[in-house]
Order: sequence, then structure tokens, then C-alpha cells
Amino acid sequence: MRALAIRAAAAAVTLGLTLSPPPAAQASDSTWPVAGQRLTTVRDVETLGDSVPYGTRCGCRPFPSLTASRLAALDGPAVVSTNDSYPGYRVDNVLAQLTSSARVRARVRAAQVVIVEIGANDVGYSSVCRTSVACYTKRLPHVRASLTRIVTTIRALAPGRRIGIVLLGYWNVWLDGRYAAARGPAYVKAGVTVTLATDAVIRSVAQSTGSAYADLWLAFRGTTSRDDTALLASDGDHPDAAGHAVIAAAVVRVLRSSLSAVPYPAVARAHLVPGARNADVTTYQEALRELLTRVGRLGVLDPAGITGTYGPETRSMTRAAYGYEAAATGDPSWLRGDLAVPGPGLLRALGLHLR
Repeated sequence: MRALAIRAAAAAVTLGLTLSPPPAAQASDSTWPVAGQRLTTVRDVETLGDSVPYGTRCGCRPFPSLTASRLAALDGPAVVSTNDSYPGYRVDNVLAQLTSSARVRARVRAAQVVIVEIGANDVGYSSVCRTSVACYTKRLPHVRASLTRIVTTIRALAPGRRIGIVLLGYWNVWLDGRYAAARGPAYVKAGVTVTLATDAVIRSVAQSTGSAYADLWLAFRGTTSRDDTALLASDGDHPDAAGHAVIAAAVVRVLRSSLSAVPYPAVARAHLVPGARNADVTTYQEALRELLTRVGRLGVLDPAGITGTYGPETRSMTRAAYGYEAAATGDPSWLRGDLAVPGPGLLRALGLHLR
């Protein structure tokens, strides 16, 4: 298949490598500008790709199924997950599915979200290229062209409506963790270089096609290039159950931020301070109340109601919303900073945006 990487920050030092995610990855997952629907409209999710979404070697529920379950937990009604990924697939295999498989085409037409993880097998390690980076990266223009066609074909199958497309990168397109380290520093360095180049292509296609990008390099390693061996199956190439849970959380995080930012009017962040009284605060309170009611967190708060003032009841709801987002996404960064006043991330999660 595809993947493996570094031994951890310690291994990186030992091997003399500096492993920094690409600049855009250091901040957050990117989102697409044409999402067009709220999370509550997602009822069908189709997944296309290689052995990673297929679930090879994991002995667990793969991330497409986990993603659907997490979306249902957020929203209530069931979310149907269909999975047409297959081990060994390359970009041209997925493109062929979209043009010739009646089943896949029908599932894409029915879906509100299509998840695509593909490209690793196109640059998989070979005994011919060995650790020659150029031997692999010369294939990336073809990956870019075919992945772009995959996205445009998906959109063509759903004319007249917007469909959310999430493109996933990789934590490593070769072996990773201690399994990569066992093959020596040349293997590790080449694998990381090819992975970052491949992820850059996938991210670029996402940006140019108005798709979302889920950064699995960042999800697996964080910003400190931590050792991700614990997220890998025994072959060192595929994710284990914990790895699939991390991928599902990354996808849900992208969907939450992308699909929710539409219906509400803009809110000026500067106005949302304790004691403020204006229409923006009322809009924010209404959005908070909707979220907390939908996820069953409002009843325990007993807030005083929508008053148009950013007072104690709204601060209590804000803290509850931060806590819910942290639990729902598995991302503790939601709990950093001032939890009484909303930041941009929480506003986006509520469907609001800054002026």
C-alpha cells in the first residue's frame, strides 16, 4: 500500500532529520469555500480510495464507518456510509470506477459527502527506484491530473447541487514509525520527502477544486513530529484501530468546520465580550442554543434565555460548547484559552463567521 515514517522526534534527531509539516499544515486542516450545506443535511457518505479506507490489516471498523457514526452522534439521525475503496488502488483505478461502475456512480449521486484517499500506491516504494526521490516524484504530475479529474467527475455526477468532497493526505506513503527506522536513515528520509511532495499535490488539488483537505501528517505526528508507531498495524504500513480513530476525528473536524459555515449572519468578534448588548450577541446566543439543544447539552445548563446581553448564561453555554467540541472531535486544543468568550474556531463550528 503506502505508509510509514519516522521514529519520533528522538529518531528524527538520531537520523539528522528536520521533520516539519508544510506551512499550511501547522495551523489547521483546510476547508473548502463552496460547502453549501449544514451538517444536518449529511445522510450519505461515500468513500473512494486505497487500502487505508478499505481497512487493510486493521481488524477494526475502518475510518469511513467511524466517520459516519461520529456524524450521527453529532446530529442524531443515522448517517449511511458506503465504501468503494480497494487495496492496491491508484488514482486511475478510482477514476475508472467513477466512469464505468454503475454502483459507484449511483452512490456518489446519492451522497452529500464523498471522501477520497488515493495516491500512495502511485508512489509506493519499489526495488527499482529504491530511495531515489526523483524516481517517485516524477509520477506526481499524473497524480495531480487524475485526482483533479476525479473531483470534477464527482461534481459532474451531482449536477445542480453542491457536494462536499474531502481529500485526505497521508502520514507516510511508505512504512512509518519504528518499521521505517529499521530500514535505515536513507529510507526514512526518502519516504518523508516523497510523502510531503505527495501531500502537497493532494492539498493543491483540494484548494484548486474547492474541496476540503484533511491533513493526516498533522493528525498522526502533530507539530512536533511525534512517533506514530502506536497508530500503525503490525505491517508498519496501515493504520490500526487507534489510527483509524485519529483519521475519523480529522475528517469529522474538517466536515464540522466546512459544512456548518453558511446559514447564519456574520458576527463581529469584538462585540462578543461580557456585558455587550446588541444583535450580534443575540445571534450568537441563538446559534449556541441550537447546537447545545441538538446535542443534548442545553438541559443541564438551565440558561436564563436569550437576552441580547453577553452575560453569565451565555458564558456558561460557551464553555459547554467548547467542551462538547473537544469531546466530539477528540481535539483537546478546543480547551485552550479563554473558554468564556468565543474564538473564531467556535464561531465557525456554530455556523457563524467574523466580519
